[in-house]
Amino acid sequence: MTLHQLYCFKTVAECGNFADAAEALMVAASDLGSAVSELEKELGVRLFERRSINSPMTEEGRAFLEYVKTALDSLENGKNAMRAFADEAKRGIAVGYIYSVSRDIQNMLSGFIIDFEDDSNIDMKYNVQYSNAAALETLETGQAELVFCTDPPDTVESKKLFDQNLFFAVSQEHPMAKSRLPVTREMLENEPIVMIDDKTMIRRAVDRFFEEQGITPKIACTEDGCRSAAAHVAAGYGYTIIPDLPELGQSGVRLLDPGEFSIKRAIYMVWKKDRKLSHYAGLLKKYIFEMYS
Repeated sequence: MTLHQLYCFKTVAECGNFADAAEALMVAASDLGSAVSELEKELGVRLFERRSINSPMTEEGRAFLEYVKTALDSLENGKNAMRAFADEAKRGIAVGYIYSVSRDIQNMLSGFIIDFEDDSNIDMKYNVQYSNAAALETLETGQAELVFCTDPPDTVESKKLFDQNLFFAVSQEHPMAKSRLPVTREMLENEPIVMIDDKTMIRRAVDRFFEEQGITPKIACTEDGCRSAAAHVAAGYGYTIIPDLPELGQSGVRLLDPGEFSIKRAIYMVWKKDRKLSHYAGLLKKYIFEMYS
């Protein structure tokens, strides 16, 4: 029994005669008759009454038609489900991350992209945000399936990936930048610092660092984010503590040798607890788990 035979039987049943069914299937009437005859032979029953004009179904034919409809409908549903899987795969991967981890995340994702460079379905979409809350919001709204950020809430699944280094940054014209000497305690105690907003994880890490060092920093001003803090410093306004941002090389800012000092913050990959990942997002998650296992 073949699918072709089943489709032939169903079409004859719907059309009521072999001539119209052959036209609908775009096959020769003799081939259609042979397909139905082979099916009847295998089943051991006659499915149609052969008459000169119409070919009504027998009682056995009417009973068999219900099974054939169920089987073909099930196959059609299966085909549509597989097409949905294929369409989902072609949508690619939507990832979100905070701007201040751009360099680290892009370096990490490049390995995955290289491993799958022959797969034309991969389409990586990046949703970059300037705050942790905004990055997590892309997860809630479905704009991203995987998000790379700090301080994940309990409402999401997460995995810690790495500790990101924070750097002491000054203007390229600053004496410390020209001397290329490492950061000193004297600088931290006496130089004015441009701080990041106290709602950020960077600020928490910086505050913790100064507390551990027993230093009360001279806060010159507080900026909303890393880019505005870097812009202040580039204008010759003290120093700041920020990650290695992509555009720092062209911004008039230089990162100093940290010397004996180290400031880090944890970076996580997060995803929704109750949302199934798309095919390639699942592969990316597995790739990252293996990388940081």
